[in-house]
Amino acid sequence: MEREQGRWKSRLLDIVIYLSYMLVGGVLGYIVAFRYRPGDGAVLFLGKIVLLVASLYVAVYAQILFHELGHLFWGKISGYRFIFFRFASCTVAREGGHLRIRRLNVPGTSGQCLMSPPDRALENTPFVAYFLGGCFCNLLTGGISLAAYGFLPHRQGSLLSSLFLCMAIVGFLFAFLNGIPLHIGGIANDGMNVRKMSHSADVRQAVFHQTRLAVLLSEGQPLTDFPDSLFQLPSETPDISEENIATLKMMEYSIRFYQKEYTKAGALLGELYRARDSLPMFIQQELSGELLFYYAYLRRDRQRARQLFTDDLEEYLVKQATLEKKRILASYLLFVEKDKEQGEKMLHSAWRAAKYSLYPAAVEAEKEMLAGMGAEIREWTQEDWQY
Repeated sequence: MEREQGRWKSRLLDIVIYLSYMLVGGVLGYIVAFRYRPGDGAVLFLGKIVLLVASLYVAVYAQILFHELGHLFWGKISGYRFIFFRFASCTVAREGGHLRIRRLNVPGTSGQCLMSPPDRALENTPFVAYFLGGCFCNLLTGGISLAAYGFLPHRQGSLLSSLFLCMAIVGFLFAFLNGIPLHIGGIANDGMNVRKMSHSADVRQAVFHQTRLAVLLSEGQPLTDFPDSLFQLPSETPDISEENIATLKMMEYSIRFYQKEYTKAGALLGELYRARDSLPMFIQQELSGELLFYYAYLRRDRQRARQLFTDDLEEYLVKQATLEKKRILASYLLFVEKDKEQGEKMLHSAWRAAKYSLYPAAVEAEKEMLAGMGAEIREWTQEDWQY
């Protein structure tokens, strides 16, 4: 019954989002029609359309930037500590107490602002302003743009009028899609995170622990010094199907894995796998990837590894293209498929990806794992490479 209700909620959400996009498209279409004059030639009319599309493109990226700046501003006001800020592939990150500029691509997102909350008791730690700060900024800049559009003379083909109108439309749309509690693509938006954190101490603590772990990783803290308290939640039996709690469990797995506590890491994977069907798709993919590495490299269970390596998982790992995902692909190519040429290429690609990773402590642990894989295959004989 609950699963059926979840499906209907998902379908209803899809309808709402599609209607929102249709509304925006309808408004833009009306603007094009409104600006058309019978005397306009085809070239002039086409130029107006190109101008409108270009304005929309600029507006989308400008509102993404304003959204992340809103998180940054309200985070600082709330006493949060800066970890990193990303717009497109340009990332400013705090590493070892210093700010560094890096290039980082995260498929599916064009911006992100991550900050850590102040050290206060859980019930006294603010979070609403930080999480909804992006929506506030989108509403503000959308309103200012709409006011500016109203004061401008509506000349045909005016660049400013097109830009301000698009800024207003996109700003209000972003505020709606991020502020109203929704799951979009299986991921909770800002409004949904605020709602969940307001109703559950476990979720609130899980989110705060994730950011505090990110601080330790960015500072290059030795992995052996990570306290167990950062993996503990208020209740004894937290709902692991909730995405923030599941994400914290995945982070705990990674830390245990880097600490070479493979028994604990394996137990965490098993716990997550038992709740797999109730997890969001992106966490399912992350889980499948780590399980693939576990069976391909640590357990050397080629049959189980092949069962896990589906076309969907391969597409996900290739698309993400991070150091961790390349390490997983290299383990499958080398230790399951025994493909020396492609496996070594992926291993070298993983080494190159290390310079684009944000967290020094995790990078060093990943490099150690890559070095171990490389050292092992260098000792292989021709017989070892047989399929």
